[in-house]
Amino acid sequence: MTADRIKTVVSLLLITNGALHLLVAGFGAPPRLAVPIAIFGAVYGGLGVRLSTGGRTIMRLAMAAAFAGIVLGGANFVINGGEFSLALMFAFDIAVLAFGGVWLARTRKSS
Repeated sequence: MTADRIKTVVSLLLITNGALHLLVAGFGAPPRLAVPIAIFGAVYGGLGVRLSTGGRTIMRLAMAAAFAGIVLGGANFVINGGEFSLALMFAFDIAVLAFGGVWLARTRKSS
């Protein structure tokens, strides 16, 4: 898979994950979690759109957001369980980290 294809995959994962977060926030989240989940959805979506024309800095920000999602939301999911949508969001975060790491390695400038 080429570096451009990997970046497109990460962008689509972020946009999809953002949309899923917004749907969950609007229709299924506990009231105390709806706003934080919606904020993560907006951040993921924005990073996904921006990544399509961005570079290493945006990829790093996307990976940092995914890591934060794993720490904040994913840990809660692992401990307490939850709906299938939560497992899917957790999987998207892991995929963003994995594909992002591969993309960063492939686009590293050699000296």
